[in-house]
Amino acid sequence: MIPFVSTATVYEVKRIVANLFYARLCGSMSLLSQFGPPTICIFCNFLLHSLQEMKKELTILIAGTFLWCAGILLAPIFSPSVVSDVLYKVYSTVCHQFSSRSLYLYGEPLGVCVRCCAIYGGFLVALLVLRISAVVRRQQYSPLLIFAVSIVPIAIDGLLSFTYFYEPTTVSRIVTGGLFGAGLAFILHASLSELIHSILQKLHMGYE
Repeated sequence: MIPFVSTATVYEVKRIVANLFYARLCGSMSLLSQFGPPTICIFCNFLLHSLQEMKKELTILIAGTFLWCAGILLAPIFSPSVVSDVLYKVYSTVCHQFSSRSLYLYGEPLGVCVRCCAIYGGFLVALLVLRISAVVRRQQYSPLLIFAVSIVPIAIDGLLSFTYFYEPTTVSRIVTGGLFGAGLAFILHASLSELIHSILQKLHMGYE
């Protein structure tokens, strides 16, 4: 304990910091009158408990997806540089990178088009939801139904773009791409986790 600082003062400082943290989290100072530190503790305990349940394989998958998404943003941030050129080259293997269909950051297009951004973003968000929410994770989902629901909108939006009476918008590309990416995550996360698990096992056996 720091000299001349009472226990009551320390508690008050902790209470203020907790309230400020919660206000930052909620984005509204007015909420402080309704919620306090106990609510923060409940929220933090829930979050930590959920993270502790995360499987190592899913953690690796989420980390890899996050790095892939981060690279999309880093390409324009580092432009012009060798790093930026390499990133754009890498992402050109999976995307057409049309400037007219891309979002811009610092005056430069992102590493992939807006629809691909939405697909990868939807994939990452769905993985996080699957791992944090026990309710969602324990549900039994029909892969065929999820695939149909996620692919039909993006297929319609894409196919209609070849007609003369319809042009996909940025919003339609984001919505359909995000839905498709989320659907892929629900379908593939178990198989990808098993693949990562098998790789980790082989690596572990190799070190023994």
